[in-house]
Amino acid sequence: MHNGKMMNFNSAVERLRQAHLSLDSYLSRTNVVSHLIRREAGLGASDILIQCSILREAHILSNAPVSVLKEHPLASAQFIKRGYVSSVGPDSRLKVAYKALFYFVRAYQDALYKALFQVEAGRRPRKYASMTNAIDENKENYRTHDAVGSVLAYAYPEYLGWFLYWRNKRNAVKVGAGFSITGGTEGIGITFETVTENGGTMTDLSGAQSVGIADAAQAIETSARLAILCLERTKMKTS
Repeated sequence: MHNGKMMNFNSAVERLRQAHLSLDSYLSRTNVVSHLIRREAGLGASDILIQCSILREAHILSNAPVSVLKEHPLASAQFIKRGYVSSVGPDSRLKVAYKALFYFVRAYQDALYKALFQVEAGRRPRKYASMTNAIDENKENYRTHDAVGSVLAYAYPEYLGWFLYWRNKRNAVKVGAGFSITGGTEGIGITFETVTENGGTMTDLSGAQSVGIADAAQAIETSARLAILCLERTKMKTS
């Protein structure tokens, strides 16, 4: 794996951790957001941070362990003792790690939507409110009549493209999309498979359907920026 990409991923994870802690600390000292919504946002961030550790370990296993186990018997015993090797293969671990990240990141966007909505509108959102309330997917634009959509339109316009991209990938996972492990000079990642009419699968090797550690870093960075925006807007409303 390219060390630079993993370093960027680790930096994004740290920024999300700091953004989460700052937002949660400030919300806990105000009554702008309900305890339930604050808790949902906090748990959402924690889920992502834990999943990032799992994804990092999955990448490490996908890059090295087979050769280590074959060539260094003593090292293999250490790997097994430390829990790095089990009946679940490294490729399967990596696929599931990405699949879970799609769900956790997407859920966090909804939690932050609810928090930001209550900050901007001054009332609680509907029970099943989500970030899709702020976005018109057909027109691929923000709904500026929505309290959150209007803020994002001028404060974070580039969020729209990323959200639609990530949501489409998550939706593909929801309906059973499979993955292939692909990689090369750009590093190991997953590529979405297409089911053929006869029940087979095809893998697009062009890179258009591939997701790697750089994409994961962008998702974490985007989530951190949204959390920071929520914090800034909350401070504006309470100052």
